[in-house]
Amino acid sequence: MLRSRYSEQNVNIGNETFTRNKTEIYFCDNPDINKIMYAMCHELTHMCIEDYETGHGAEFERIFTFILKRAAALNVYKTITFPFVYCGVNVHSP
Repeated sequence: MLRSRYSEQNVNIGNETFTRNKTEIYFCDNPDINKIMYAMCHELTHMCIEDYETGHGAEFERIFTFILKRAAALNVYKTITFPFVYCGVNVHSP
């Protein structure tokens, strides 16, 4: 069950955003909650794909698009106009 495996102890705040071993998510400290939600969807996608080494391939794009659409439908994320800057990184596309 997801709740027993993941908790607030698996979410950390620091200087960059990444997923470690598909069990912990690290977020950079950013005041824009919508950009944080975008990053969370991105990192959750990494946790969902079978092979982490595939990076941002077709499977990643398919799942990421699905997660972003669901987050928008649930009103926890609003579509972002590209490009934008997130924690010092220029994001040019989903």
